[in-house]
Amino acid sequence: MNDRDLILQLTTLLSSKEEQIASLSRQIELLNQTLNDNQKETNRIVSQLTNEIKKLTKQLYGSKSEKSSSLKLKPSARAATASTLEEVGGQQVLTTEQLPIVEKAKQTKPPRRVYSGLEERVIILEPLEDTTGARVVREEEVIRYSYVQAKVVKIIYKRIIYGNGDKMFYAPFPSYLTERCLADNSLLAAIIANKYGYHIPIQRQLEIFKNIGIDWSKSTVNSWIARVTQILGPLFEELEKQVLKSPYLNIDETTIPILIKGESVTKKGYIWGVISPKDKLVTFRYDQGSRSRKVLDDILEGYTGVIQSDGYAVYKDVGRGINRRKVRRIACLAHIRRKFIESMPVDPRAKEGLDFITRLYAIEKECYNPDQPPDKHMTELQIKQYRLTYSVPVLKEFYRWLQRYSRDESVLPKSPFGKAVSYTFNEYPFLINYLRNGAYRIDNNAIERMNRAPVLGRKNYLFCGEHASGDRTAKIYSLIESCKLNKTDPIAYLQDVLGRVMDHNHLKLYELLPNNWKPLEYNQN
Repeated sequence: MNDRDLILQLTTLLSSKEEQIASLSRQIELLNQTLNDNQKETNRIVSQLTNEIKKLTKQLYGSKSEKSSSLKLKPSARAATASTLEEVGGQQVLTTEQLPIVEKAKQTKPPRRVYSGLEERVIILEPLEDTTGARVVREEEVIRYSYVQAKVVKIIYKRIIYGNGDKMFYAPFPSYLTERCLADNSLLAAIIANKYGYHIPIQRQLEIFKNIGIDWSKSTVNSWIARVTQILGPLFEELEKQVLKSPYLNIDETTIPILIKGESVTKKGYIWGVISPKDKLVTFRYDQGSRSRKVLDDILEGYTGVIQSDGYAVYKDVGRGINRRKVRRIACLAHIRRKFIESMPVDPRAKEGLDFITRLYAIEKECYNPDQPPDKHMTELQIKQYRLTYSVPVLKEFYRWLQRYSRDESVLPKSPFGKAVSYTFNEYPFLINYLRNGAYRIDNNAIERMNRAPVLGRKNYLFCGEHASGDRTAKIYSLIESCKLNKTDPIAYLQDVLGRVMDHNHLKLYELLPNNWKPLEYNQN
């Protein structure tokens, strides 16, 4: 072998080794990339599980309130939202110039409240000594409130029947006595209001009745409630009709357990709540426990106006199908805030988002200042103008912040903070719709407050038996919660309308709704 062949052989061998080295290098790079990807995935899973643990720990041991120290408005922010009125183009609009910040006065103990309208009993305490020749120096008075145990009175209705030849004369029984029911309207109203208004289950009420000498069965009382719901059926329909006439609605749904006959475990059912803030009326709908879009379409069939809701998918689709071009949606800032509060313990960047939300709520507080006398309250036009002046800049800044973090690769999409940013970014186009009208609110809290009733109810009576019970529950809640909105005693209301609804002009049933109701005095004795 000459030198030339040796050099060629060595060159070939070297080239082969270089290819092997290059192949091994590529394999090492692939392995390193795989290891890096696996490490990133591991870190992501660990971070996600850590966030879940922190979230669950806070739910278990932490405060249930959404209030946070980061949500307290700083003095500088208060100064930026203080308001006065000035004339612009013949209308009163709001400005923040030259208004001193009024600090809250030191709280003093309020005077003891005296309740008027109660039955009073005066007990005169005379001294034991002989007071002959003495004069009265002064009187001293001590007030105590005494509890009188509830009682059930048996009322016997007797009518005298007269005869004169072949003619008979007698007074008709009141319409509310024609039903085969031992309970009169006052007792029915108390039972229903106690269960659905004050969350006392029927079984507990029966124990109370037993202590005062009455032993009714649960099935008997439940049959009374079912019959009352049937009698009030036209009123429930009228209530829903009046609510859906409102140009602005708040909608939300909440769960209620349903126990179907023959099954050993409950199923999750849903009650939908719709409130008209303007009319102070709320209606609840139960439809086989469904949470589907079909239920919402049925509720809003023929409706034209604005609804406010959370980001549940069926609400986002509300402008499609039968409701296209008829319904506009407003998002809920309270739900957005909740997302950032949940993520704050695991990601300090959430506080930046909460700061924007705090500023927006501070502006709303100026618009709806409860400390102002009624004649100083802003009109809807003034509220709209104020928001356009002060809320819009904050919203624009908030949107730019959302854009930045939605593109930030350091924000994990599945992390609580990533979910908060994504949720808010998607809801933003719907959130800003509240700027269109001063009557619109920035959040959906109006209906969420009403949904507390079913929540408290299910914690006490635990579940509804069958879908029919769920439907009755929703209907009765509609009247009870509407009474509360109008500061009306639900027992007095139900007792009155039960005696009137069957004889009332059905074209004027709106007169019997809680926002229009005026009691009719009649004697049942």
